[in-house]
Amino acid sequence: MRSSSVLLALVCALVLLGSARAAGSGVTADPGVVTLGDTFTVTICGLTAGQGGYYEIENSTVAMVRSYGPVAASCVAFPESTASWAAGRYRIIAYVWSKRGTTRLGATSVEVDP
Repeated sequence: MRSSSVLLALVCALVLLGSARAAGSGVTADPGVVTLGDTFTVTICGLTAGQGGYYEIENSTVAMVRSYGPVAASCVAFPESTASWAAGRYRIIAYVWSKRGTTRLGATSVEVDP
């Protein structure tokens, strides 16, 4: 009985740890679908105060790079206007700079409808 309780506690701890890591770092675009000309927000999490980095917004014909930092919080948010964009799906990839070099934090996408 005791070993099954220990096993259950271990499984729960691993699930919670994985959820915390997933929720604590990465990049999101909100909303994920916008009408051409609207603004969406890119949020990057998993940062340490003082860090900086960049994110790329790209599709098959366009590549844009935005740098940020140094940051004061673990998450930062940036508004992105689609006023001069073409309709389509754009991939957003976030990176952070550290003493070890550049690390990819995650990726997401936004759909821009006509």
